[in-house]
Amino acid sequence: GSALALLGRDVERLKTVAEDARATGAPATTTMAADLRSVHGFGAAWAQAVEALKGEPTDVVCCHGIGIHGPAESVSLQDFDACFEVNVRGVFGLLQVALPSMRERGSGHFVAVSSVLGRNFSNDRVLYCGSKFALEGIIGATRHDLKGTGVKCSTVCPAGIDTPWWDKP
Repeated sequence: GSALALLGRDVERLKTVAEDARATGAPATTTMAADLRSVHGFGAAWAQAVEALKGEPTDVVCCHGIGIHGPAESVSLQDFDACFEVNVRGVFGLLQVALPSMRERGSGHFVAVSSVLGRNFSNDRVLYCGSKFALEGIIGATRHDLKGTGVKCSTVCPAGIDTPWWDKP
């Protein structure tokens, strides 16, 4: 098992994940509140993880996002900004702070959880689909940039995941 630094907005939910991870062999887990929407959030989250793990993470799995429902004519530009801020900018900011040490080591893996809706379309999901398509482009281009460095960069594209996102119509 690997030592885990779990970052998120809801530390109580993360504690459950940490308990499950310890039960399956993770030697150490720590949970931390982090808001990756903030320009300072990326660096602060990375610094917290480095401190908790007593060294830089070797791998990063970035699994955060929001979904704002509706077709293009019913969502606002504020909705657009919020969705892209979390789903794209938040991942990109963490990618930027994670890659330098991975490149220096010549190893590591940055995994961004995207969605099948980053490769397909669905009704009333214009912002979510658009943001996940953008994420696929960023991670794909980064993967090409990292060829030959020993560092990997990929996405995982699950279908539905049991989150509060499904609680909305």
